[in-house]
Amino acid sequence: MARLLPEETRELLLDRAEHRFWTFGFKKTTVDEVVADVGISKGSFYQFFESKDDLMLATIARWYQRIFEEQQSLIKNSQLPPAEKLRHILIAPILRTYRQYEAHPEVQDMIIMAHNALPTTLQSLIQQQLALVTGVLEEGRKSGHFAFADAAHTAQALHHMTHGFWPPYACVQGTQAIEQALNDVLDLVFQGLAAPAR
Repeated sequence: MARLLPEETRELLLDRAEHRFWTFGFKKTTVDEVVADVGISKGSFYQFFESKDDLMLATIARWYQRIFEEQQSLIKNSQLPPAEKLRHILIAPILRTYRQYEAHPEVQDMIIMAHNALPTTLQSLIQQQLALVTGVLEEGRKSGHFAFADAAHTAQALHHMTHGFWPPYACVQGTQAIEQALNDVLDLVFQGLAAPAR
């Protein structure tokens, strides 16, 4: 195998870890297995990650980054009204997480273990997502769809509102029920954001 650049090695470690975490679960995956999959020494692993927990958080952050990139593409779609863009930005990451959760029940332990560390781990992405939401809100205000006093404050409130739906969420079970609950809440929010008729 050709010698990999450091960034390629890091990505390969994340690829292999993600596969093992989704397939076998976090607790049943060892650093030894991941480095064997990549073909590097355990000492080399620690040049990239401090621990298996650090690897787990990096895996989740990369997965969330992919979702964010999809959201960025979506908001460029001029055919979608602001409310649909906003609905997708707020719901898509949560539903993708639940679908992953249902398809790979082994990953539940990882999501629960990472839950408290995620706000810090994902801080940069959360801020970028808030900027996307703020932009969509401003677009909606300019087009006469939304009315609110402060776009950044409204974006933050929407983030807080949907944050409680992240797994594990005990109020309803199943992705369809979660999606329905989120849409019900957002329908109420959009009624409140709707600009008065002229």
